[in-house]
Amino acid sequence: MENITVFCDFDGTITKKDTVDHFLSVFADNKWLESEKLWKNGKIGSKECLIRQFACINYISENQLDNFTENIEIDDYFINFIEILNIFENLNQKKIKNEFKPSKPAKPSFGFFTPASQTNFYIVSDGFDFFINSTLKKYGIKKFVKVFSNKLNFNKGKLTLDFPFYNSNCKKKSGLCKCEIIKKLKKERRVLYIGDGASDICASGLADILFAKDSLAEYCDENNINHIKFETFKDICEYLYLNLGEKLDVKNEMLV
Repeated sequence: MENITVFCDFDGTITKKDTVDHFLSVFADNKWLESEKLWKNGKIGSKECLIRQFACINYISENQLDNFTENIEIDDYFINFIEILNIFENLNQKKIKNEFKPSKPAKPSFGFFTPASQTNFYIVSDGFDFFINSTLKKYGIKKFVKVFSNKLNFNKGKLTLDFPFYNSNCKKKSGLCKCEIIKKLKKERRVLYIGDGASDICASGLADILFAKDSLAEYCDENNINHIKFETFKDICEYLYLNLGEKLDVKNEMLV
């Protein structure tokens, strides 16, 4: 969208379940929950938390890993959301309302899609590329989305983690510093951010337009942070559909 860069969380935002938590609940011993508690209480950062948690997985087969990723589900309206962003990039604004109405879940209609190298939409996740890329590929939209995340490597039943976007100056000691990525990529554009949880709190502070749900929405309520509540991407699609324009101004009555 003109003058706006969109950043979106993955786990629990794009996906129906938190992929990492679900993965650990299936394959790790229960000690992973101890690290989760330490992280939620601010005792350790997410990088240290993830390292400890994945150490609780003794062995996993390639077939188990593939079966797990095959069953990851995304929000029913996420593809609609991608389409509305790309329609806006490629068509005259006056044609938008004739071309898109978020009435039902869509399948990719690639004529409207913009390659990831040209888009202003990014997934920023403190989760893992293996889950994200496998899921995007399954739904046929991988090449249209630019992803920043931690890395999950599989070799002979063992999983190893890499954190290519770790920033030692990150106050939260996250595996991936979302704030750093947003600051580098937004340039002079306004920021629209979409998230659901603790890993989105710092990044949400950089947003000009913030869509929040679950614990992120609760945090915003408690701290009087302007945001637009959503349950699914249908809510976001409908908001964009009603408010498309050069500036996509956020109206006071839409904020909670």
